[in-house]
Amino acid sequence: MDFQKKFQELSEQFLSAPVTIQVLIGVAALFVVYVFWKSVGKKPTGKHALTSANYLQVVRGLQKSNAQWPEIMRTLNPKNDRKLSQLLIELRGPHMFAPHVALNIIEAAVPSTLKAKPRASMRDILSESCSSMRKVTGFGESTRTR
Repeated sequence: MDFQKKFQELSEQFLSAPVTIQVLIGVAALFVVYVFWKSVGKKPTGKHALTSANYLQVVRGLQKSNAQWPEIMRTLNPKNDRKLSQLLIELRGPHMFAPHVALNIIEAAVPSTLKAKPRASMRDILSESCSSMRKVTGFGESTRTR
């Protein structure tokens, strides 16, 4: 009820305002709607835009900011792709409390992956990162079973 009363009050104030103010408010509202409409569907820009040209820059930015796992996950997987999430979770496993180590592994994988496949995706880079990690973390496990 209180909301309806307040809405009624604001409506009456708006209608009693001079026409020029009503027009200005209308133009401002249209501008806000237009800006929102233009931004829908655009690819992310800035530090969150992931292209093969800036993978290394994005990873180094995460390292410099001492990013923790939630930020790493959001930045490297902005669209919440299931396969990317699985790869990031695999990397997080042994590096849960040392995300900088996982970022170092990803950083090391970027140049070699892009050299082999210049239009590599983040999925390709994370797959290569996981493969590199398995060589190191899996080494001790394979020797214990013999």
